[in-house]
Amino acid sequence: MEHPQLRLSSQGIRSRVPVSFSGTVCGHDRPSVVTVWFKVQAWRQAWVYGRNGRAEQAVADVQPRLERVDLAAAQLAPGDLPTEVAGQWLNQSVNAGMPVLKRHLKAEPLVYRDAPVTVVVYGPGLMLRTEGRALRPGVLGERVPVILNGAESSLLAVVAGKGEVHVDR
Repeated sequence: MEHPQLRLSSQGIRSRVPVSFSGTVCGHDRPSVVTVWFKVQAWRQAWVYGRNGRAEQAVADVQPRLERVDLAAAQLAPGDLPTEVAGQWLNQSVNAGMPVLKRHLKAEPLVYRDAPVTVVVYGPGLMLRTEGRALRPGVLGERVPVILNGAESSLLAVVAGKGEVHVDR
């Protein structure tokens, strides 16, 4: 009997993977091909949410912990998982028990919701600084609505640094 040929039919991490066997079976002259499905397990230490969380919340508030996660069953690639979650914030709602994914995370905001901010306005030959309050959190370069102290309506400003926004013209 010849040695059978094996061919993995899938390259991704999935819970079940097809493998094709080709060759001759004992007592038969003609070759045959058989596909066999294998259950795959790919265990790895990964961060998992300990509590439910909402967008614009610090990851530390959802109490992440390291657990063994079956990447194949969750249909995840190793590149989907962050190595560290300290100082990160959520950009979407999450549920307890879910693995932490890179796409769930964003950098810590430089401007926080309802926090005081310095509003800087540039003009030809002048620069004005005043105080206001951010209406939502934002990271560097992101536009956030800001209400100036004493004003009744908000304006859009670009986050320029920790607690500072610049008004676009």
